[in-house]
Amino acid sequence: MIWGQLVSGNYFDVLRVKPILGRTFAPEEDKTPGAQAVVVLATVCGQRRFAADQNIVGKTVDLNGRAYNVIGIAPESFRAPSLASRSIFGPPMMMAKSWTVHPSY
Repeated sequence: MIWGQLVSGNYFDVLRVKPILGRTFAPEEDKTPGAQAVVVLATVCGQRRFAADQNIVGKTVDLNGRAYNVIGIAPESFRAPSLASRSIFGPPMMMAKSWTVHPSY
């Protein structure tokens, strides 16, 4: 199990987070509900789950039963400001309808 958190399209911009690989969300990726299945991974997720694959950006990964295109990797120093969650991946808020919440999480 890995933790994720739906975030606004400008989440990383507001927090001034620059990815170490790839990019953060483009404005159009947070406009149409369910249309853009993209994700920014935390460095720890890339290291643990994807064997520190330096070519992970552009690949498709299965998260929460849905395929997501990895568009970026956040720097190792990044920690989500929410104390309730230690998120290690973040899709845009527009993916909320397709986001399945599992009671065991």
